[in-house]
Amino acid sequence: MDIPYTLQTPSEKVINEIKYFAAFSALKRLLEQEKITLENCRLANVAIAEKYGVSQLHI
Repeated sequence: MDIPYTLQTPSEKVINEIKYFAAFSALKRLLEQEKITLENCRLANVAIAEKYGVSQLHI
């Protein structure tokens, strides 16, 4: 069921974009700190984008 967008009830897509961006930012920080490899970062980025049903940002 689609719930119309209002300021009080943002759409699920908007919420998923925010969740993805938060996860993407964390991944990017881990990569910058060299705690994960570029390959693992890319794989995680794809998986997270697919989980939330959004277009992925490029690392």
